[in-house]
Amino acid sequence: MTSRPSITRRAAAFAAVAAATFLSACSSMGASMSDPTPASPNVGIYELRTYTAAPGKMAELDARFRNHTVGLFQKHGMTPIAFFHVAPPAGQPADDRLIYVMGYKDRAARDEAWKAFANDPEWKQVYADSQKNGSLTSKIENVFLSPADYSPKLNTKPAATPRHFELRTYT
Repeated sequence: MTSRPSITRRAAAFAAVAAATFLSACSSMGASMSDPTPASPNVGIYELRTYTAAPGKMAELDARFRNHTVGLFQKHGMTPIAFFHVAPPAGQPADDRLIYVMGYKDRAARDEAWKAFANDPEWKQVYADSQKNGSLTSKIENVFLSPADYSPKLNTKPAATPRHFELRTYT
């Protein structure tokens, strides 16, 4: 059985590595290391969210995000930064997790935006419709991140070719 402090340390390690990995992956070439510019002037805090799809539900989860959720995030003042699928090593089974990064002015703005999102009639209908054959997720995790003073400037423009990023966690 895992103790609570171990989980907390693991989450803290995950957050630190996730922040470093994400910020490095999105950095622009040749950017000043002393300019931790957020993706938007209105972004002061980031949230890394991980959704583990319920068995057989990854395509439906992606469709809900693609067709509804992302637009509703934007409607409520949230800044979607990036959405990722896990790329397992060759020969390994699929990893049905959706990992994404959101940006907010601050924690209060984040909480207000999520409250408005959760109470949006359109979201309530989309959510209810997507749950008719069972939940799309088996687990949802989130962690808040803020750029370190040595983080490179962010460049969130899409790449010309697909890129792969590695997220390492140490416990």
